[in-house]
Amino acid sequence: DYFMHKKKNFDELKLFIKMIIYSFSDLIIANSRGSASKIQKKLIFRTKTISIPNPIKITKNKITKNKKNILLYVGRLSFEKGVFRLIAGFELFFKKNKNFVLKIVGDGDQRKEFENYIKLKKLKNSILLINWKNNLKKFYKEAKILLLPSFFEGFGHVLIEGLSFGVPCISNKTDGPKDILGNGKYGLIIKDNSPITICKGIEKILVNYNAFKKKAQKGHNINIKYNSKYIGQKYLENLNSVL
Repeated sequence: DYFMHKKKNFDELKLFIKMIIYSFSDLIIANSRGSASKIQKKLIFRTKTISIPNPIKITKNKITKNKKNILLYVGRLSFEKGVFRLIAGFELFFKKNKNFVLKIVGDGDQRKEFENYIKLKKLKNSILLINWKNNLKKFYKEAKILLLPSFFEGFGHVLIEGLSFGVPCISNKTDGPKDILGNGKYGLIIKDNSPITICKGIEKILVNYNAFKKKAQKGHNINIKYNSKYIGQKYLENLNSVL
């Protein structure tokens, strides 16, 4: 997926060599069903390929009833995360919704570009760039919507964290998020990460906000399956099967 969206010289060759090397494995474990399927199709020889999600500590957090008019992004500030698309989508949304703020929490190689763009557009009071924090509870508690606009995403840890705080989630249609959000049962999966699609996604959730809050709560209950003890047992069983 990375090569597809940002192709450089020899990328196809590098991918081909990777798939040859992977083919000599006894077992390949990907962190989502979509990723496992893509790897399986690219392999030179037939190799057992399965998906086991990333293990995380699942906790039930206190859900704030009265959320603020805050849209939230948490993650790296790098090309594949689609944050520029998110900013452009928020600009469209902001034209009719001046009382909303977009908080972007994270660091990365695009930070300076974002700072310059926000300054140029005079949006520094409406789009807040916040340095990475180890404790994100405060941001999840206050956020009305969590957005993950990545071009591709193997897993999508932040979605599980958002759901645990009852935050309705929007994600581009990528591998891990489709699993976590149950193809739309527990959040909103958008067809692409174009600015207009992101803007319409935000509006759709706000119009049906109570319904999406219920989806988020259901999503948290279902995502107990990512508990580290359960995932650890899955790893152990599959590693034992090839030893």
